[in-house]
Amino acid sequence: MVISHKKVFLYILLLLVLGIFHHADHVLRYDHSGWPFRSEATPFTFSLFVYPAIISLFLIWNKMYRVSVSVILAMLLIGAHVFLETPVEQFNTWATNFSDSPNAIGHPNLLNAASPIMGLVSVIVAMMLNVGVAFLPIVFWKEETRQRMSSKDTSCTPE
Repeated sequence: MVISHKKVFLYILLLLVLGIFHHADHVLRYDHSGWPFRSEATPFTFSLFVYPAIISLFLIWNKMYRVSVSVILAMLLIGAHVFLETPVEQFNTWATNFSDSPNAIGHPNLLNAASPIMGLVSVIVAMMLNVGVAFLPIVFWKEETRQRMSSKDTSCTPE
């Protein structure tokens, strides 16, 4: 299977939108937010560095660069959602309007709303982002393979 440039562009764009929604969720939940929305620097603060990396994926077309950056992004994102911010924490902060995160114990979300629906949406967005980024290196690999195939002379017989 080969993937066109347009589909790859749309895939990256989709992941970018999911990432923005997920970071907005961090800010609204408060417990996994940080500078520039809170006074202290937290892992959230450093997670904002993904945006220059994502922008570089739109601009740099080198296969190894794109695959390497996407592997690093996938490892960081999935690692953060396994060790720093689990789906249970995401859901509970919205469902109970009460954080049990060590850096914000007892703090309500910024909407001051107890909403299991918001908790479910938060988890779904995070899981879609995790799965999407996990497949990103494969998407880049398949796109570059297509570039090479399309540049070959297709008039000769198969080897």
